[in-house]
Amino acid sequence: MILNEEQKYQIAKDAVIHWDIEVKDLSLLPIHTENEVFKLEDVNGNFFALRIHRFGYHDLEELESEHIWTSYLKKSGLNVPEFINTKREKPYKKIFIKNSEDFRYVGIVKWIRGETLEDSILKDRSESNISNIFERLGELIAQFHITSIDWDPPKGFKRHSWDEEGLMGHDPTWGRFWEIKYASNKQRSQLLDIQNRLYKKLKNLTKGNYYSMTHADMNWGNVLIEGQKLSVIDFDDCCFGWHAADLANSIWNTDPQFASIHEISKQALLKGYKSLRNNSDQVIKDLDLFYLVRCLQILKWVEDREKEIGDIEPIIDSILRPAINRAIEMEIIKS
Repeated sequence: MILNEEQKYQIAKDAVIHWDIEVKDLSLLPIHTENEVFKLEDVNGNFFALRIHRFGYHDLEELESEHIWTSYLKKSGLNVPEFINTKREKPYKKIFIKNSEDFRYVGIVKWIRGETLEDSILKDRSESNISNIFERLGELIAQFHITSIDWDPPKGFKRHSWDEEGLMGHDPTWGRFWEIKYASNKQRSQLLDIQNRLYKKLKNLTKGNYYSMTHADMNWGNVLIEGQKLSVIDFDDCCFGWHAADLANSIWNTDPQFASIHEISKQALLKGYKSLRNNSDQVIKDLDLFYLVRCLQILKWVEDREKEIGDIEPIIDSILRPAINRAIEMEIIKS
């Protein structure tokens, strides 16, 4: 069920009364995200983000596990969202849609100030600015990984895994990308071949200290910059996965206007990561592999959102052709 604006506000207003927050203003943000996000201001001038979580992606146990992990990261000194519990000390509240049996889970976190990484780059595309941003981002990702390696999930902790099954298995988390409709028969055959070969490659890939809980979606809209401070938001996709995927996702972008900064951002990212992470050679070695994996994941992600996006065929084509060429260049398949 796709929510209309009236239903979104109904859910938000019905939810917020369960928190000890006296609301001054509640406004729906016009941003593209998987969840509906409201900016909430209380009477004391404090700001919060109220999130209505999309239906069917995570159950309550998985959402509460997100809360457990981000709380651990916050206590460890990382700049991540801080949850505000309900009056009953719960991180989420189940809210029903008026005149319906459908419901959504709602959570509230403290507002994090800053502009997105993408907006920062659009303002200043100089090599010095790009290098500075991505070097600091590399350091931040290293801190995430170092912090998570030694963390033991508590009993009952439940998040999905982007291992060989979650990424390249028979039914991957984001769908069967080798069956997308906006591809030729030859391309679908190539995608299936890539999927089979990558599954075997990932199955044999070392985990150990290179695999733990990860953010899994550190795209340019999920990194906020305020001065020299970098923060990470939107942990909706956080899961168990390889560290190299976090690095790859943070530089993944197919917009032609950013093509010229790809290598600069990649090298700066790796410089920052290596400065804090010892024994990072394996992670860096696997970055290109997971860049390809991200391309493949996004194919199905885009197709599943055709109603919201509109004309997706050119978007699919801009990702599909380079992905297949990349697989050929990496000698995963033959031309």
